[in-house]
Amino acid sequence: MEQDYDIITITTGHKEYRSNPALLAKMLEKQEAFIYDTTGVLTNEEIGTPSGKHKVRGVGQGRFAVVLTRLFP
Repeated sequence: MEQDYDIITITTGHKEYRSNPALLAKMLEKQEAFIYDTTGVLTNEEIGTPSGKHKVRGVGQGRFAVVLTRLFP
């Protein structure tokens, strides 16, 4: 992730992406972006970390409903 992106889309659930502090740190280094997690790679704790800087959304994951309601009323 050397370049800045407007949108970061996570579309695969490989174990290398799950609970990966280095990946999360790389995302946090980037300019403000829209992070779209389509597979539930980000945990509830990880969602809260980038949400201060980035907009985080997920699809098909009920756990996002509560978190996103709090973050984006």
